[in-house]
Amino acid sequence: MVVTKHPEQFFESKRLGYEPWDEKLTSEYLKKKYSTIGRPIKLVLLDQAIFVGVGNIYADEILHDIRVHPLTPAKMISTIKLSRLILSARRILENAIQAGGTTIRSYTSGLNVHGRFQIQLAAYGQGGKPCPRCGTTMDRIVIGGRSSVFCPKCQKVKR
Repeated sequence: MVVTKHPEQFFESKRLGYEPWDEKLTSEYLKKKYSTIGRPIKLVLLDQAIFVGVGNIYADEILHDIRVHPLTPAKMISTIKLSRLILSARRILENAIQAGGTTIRSYTSGLNVHGRFQIQLAAYGQGGKPCPRCGTTMDRIVIGGRSSVFCPKCQKVKR
């Protein structure tokens, strides 16, 4: 654990990006950061140097929520979609926190309590099941060694 009176200096020293609730995390900031990145948005969301706090589970949930295919190059995402991405990340992470986290296998909180957010998952781990939005069978692919689940109808790849 690190105790500091100046968390912003700690984040800068570790080259970490902004947390979802930081007022500096804006669609303009993300557009500037993503403008030259041709990598898939799924991998870019997992890059803690740009956007802190989004792991594999929540990346799938956010991308499904805003209808962006995980293979879409980050630089192809519009400023409007990036605004939606930020709002979605905040809402999904807040819901996960209120549910005590997401217990997939063995996760428990510091109080040894299993999370309950997994019952709300729309995308992560739902490969082969119907999309909760449109009913199309969800697909699962591997991107950069990480599984990614998406709806081929709701989340079209943009190139």
